[in-house]
Amino acid sequence: MSRRRKSKGKRINPTYWVFCEGLTEKAYVSFLRSKYRLPIEIIPKVSGSNITDTFIKKSKQGKPTHPKDKDFLLYDGDVSETIEQLNKVKDVKLILSTPSIELWFLYHYKNQKAHISTDECI
Repeated sequence: MSRRRKSKGKRINPTYWVFCEGLTEKAYVSFLRSKYRLPIEIIPKVSGSNITDTFIKKSKQGKPTHPKDKDFLLYDGDVSETIEQLNKVKDVKLILSTPSIELWFLYHYKNQKAHISTDECI
């Protein structure tokens, strides 16, 4: 008598929800998503530090979610009030670029030796 193999079932990959501050962060996460082929959903939040638990729930409303999904906040760490607001959001991973992601790119991908401010960099 032959034995039948038992099905393992479908494995559902988690979705990484990334809430960003601006368009540069969105472009960077899009690059990472295409390079590593990850199931990342990008929600750009350009209005500053007004992100809350309610905003995250409303953004996910109507879209398929799974208990393994993870939420990330990708923001610039140059304003302390913004960091305090982001720390109030529950069940998220906080990713800060200090002072800003644009300046971080400039320092890591160009030979920048002179002092430059965040505003000048942007």
